[in-house]
Amino acid sequence: MKPIAALLILTTLAGCAGSLQPSPMYGFKPSSEAAACRSLWTDHLTTTRSKRQLDYESDLVLGFPYLRTNRYLASFKDELHDDAVFQLWVSGLAAEAREAYLVETVRSSDKLEMRAPALECQAALIEEELSQPNMREFLKQQIDVRDDYTVWRRIFGIYPITKIGVARGFEKWKKDNLPLFGVAIDEASLSETSVVFEPRAQHLEIRNTNSFKQMASLFDKHNIEKGMGISLPQDQNFTTMLDFYAPIWVVDKKSVADQLGKPVLSVDDADISIAVDTNQPVTFARLSYTRFHGDILPQLTYMIWFSDRPKTGVFDLLSGSLDAVMWRVTIGKDGHPLIYDTIHACGCYHLFFPTSNLNRIPMPEDLDLREEALVVAKAPHFEPDQRIAVRLASGSHYVTGLGTVPTSNTANGNSRDQYDIVGPLVAFEDTVIDDAGLRLAPVEGFDRLQSIYGRNGLIPQSQRLERWTLWPMGIRSAGAMRQWGNHATAFVGKRHFDDPYLFERAFEYATP
Repeated sequence: MKPIAALLILTTLAGCAGSLQPSPMYGFKPSSEAAACRSLWTDHLTTTRSKRQLDYESDLVLGFPYLRTNRYLASFKDELHDDAVFQLWVSGLAAEAREAYLVETVRSSDKLEMRAPALECQAALIEEELSQPNMREFLKQQIDVRDDYTVWRRIFGIYPITKIGVARGFEKWKKDNLPLFGVAIDEASLSETSVVFEPRAQHLEIRNTNSFKQMASLFDKHNIEKGMGISLPQDQNFTTMLDFYAPIWVVDKKSVADQLGKPVLSVDDADISIAVDTNQPVTFARLSYTRFHGDILPQLTYMIWFSDRPKTGVFDLLSGSLDAVMWRVTIGKDGHPLIYDTIHACGCYHLFFPTSNLNRIPMPEDLDLREEALVVAKAPHFEPDQRIAVRLASGSHYVTGLGTVPTSNTANGNSRDQYDIVGPLVAFEDTVIDDAGLRLAPVEGFDRLQSIYGRNGLIPQSQRLERWTLWPMGIRSAGAMRQWGNHATAFVGKRHFDDPYLFERAFEYATP
């Protein structure tokens, strides 16, 4: 308790007053230690906001500066009926706060020496405050995840009227682009104009007839009790999982804008600029969970970056600096992929590819102007000696094809480039940081780390002209690349990429 004792000398009770304190109506009077700890966490948030270094992957919890939440965790707040489940849920909120705290302090180079006291303080605050039934109820009331749709934009944009034109535009986009999703990919169909990227470090030893059972057992082994998956340890098993489900990217290449790479930061006239180093082809990978008809299912999301989306004409509203594609696999309880879906990092072009184990069910959006869960095709099953291959169009990087191809050890001599999988980083006190390569990226020529994401989780450099025509739909800077947890994926209606009930609303298990 020495760090907390030292903290008592440095802080006063007055320093922890503010909007992030619990409401006096609950009659909770913190001890002097708890007051000092609250001061530390509240001061951190105040400083981080003033420096505009707030991380937007998770959401603040009003009244609890030492906790943060996301849509998945928030979905459990009305189901915490026993102490074990509540404690497990709070551990997830605490993990989100630790992750954000480390990211923010590293980026701002602020009070790095306070990391150990801050994390010890967090544990002390949880023990003291959340042992009280009234504080537990207050916490559940305060759990709220911000909506990525801005109400005032829809009001002043006369949304009930302007959405009609946007809905017609979406129908035109489907008519123009979905027919491109044609012949399934196989080894023989890879053309000379395509660049094929496969994972570099392949764990071929696990590609056998029992592979899917092995994957299922690994997920089950690491799934936290009570069915509330929160995280996986970053061990060799997790690396194996990331590799096993990783796709092969098939990119129709016409220019350097079709070469995937790694975002790198540099300083240009005192501003940080982002480029994509095509000499470092990487795929960023992360773990999440979804709730599907009573099951908690793991998801792996793979993300690749391009330098830009090139202009196709004078009035091209979609072109601009930087482009990224996200491909997600939701894994069934038997270890087999259940459904795939994809978006660009702007949240646009959300497409669904269920396997034969799922059926699309009617949803209200099918009957009105709102964007429905758009199923382009059924996804093929892949064998252990195969990978899912995802074809991307040149320039737009639209997903235009899906298939299975052999892993490199069984390929028929076709040349393939390789990419590295960049997973989460294990940092201070075993804190897992997702997308660390994007949220804590080195700045060329400077001894510092910064995020490629700015305020509200957006990348200003990637803004598109389409934002001026789509702002009445309520989405900030439509077309700009954005951080995980900030992807609104429908212009007409509302939908979020990280909604834990996203698939349950549109699909059901197929009857055997």
